[in-house]
Formats: sequence, C-alpha cells, structure tokens
Amino acid sequence: MHKPVCVPCGLAMKPEQNGVLAVETKDKEKQEEYRIWEADKWKCPGCGHTVLHGFANTATYPHEKDYEGRLANARIIFY
Repeated sequence: MHKPVCVPCGLAMKPEQNGVLAVETKDKEKQEEYRIWEADKWKCPGCGHTVLHGFANTATYPHEKDYEGRLANARIIFY
C-alpha cells in the first residue's frame, strides 16, 4: 500500500493514529448515520493536513450488536 502524499507540500504523510472510528452518513444535511468504518489517520509533516487512509474491508452497520458502542467512540463524520 502506498503512503498518501500531501499535494501542496509534496511530502509523504505519516501515520498519526491507527484504528480511528469514522461514521459514514447518508446525507450531509441530515447527518443520518449509515455505517462505521475503521481507518488510519495520516498527517502531513509539513503543513499538518490530515486524511483518513487504509479503511477496513468491512464496516459496522446499525443492526449489528456493537454498533451503538462504536458510534459513541467515533470521532470523525463523513458522507
């Protein structure tokens, strides 16, 4: 797997935190949760820009047993 590269800086990003829980929503306006992904947060050593990279192969859906617990620990929301 290639490292993400910061376009403005041209530098390879470095991993900042592994196993970040990110909530994918159905609609940006309503912020209705759809599923939760585990991914890695990477940071540019030059400008500090961050991205999510290296998503897990599977997500956690609302009907699954551990969904509410994972949702409570999720810190990033995207659509």
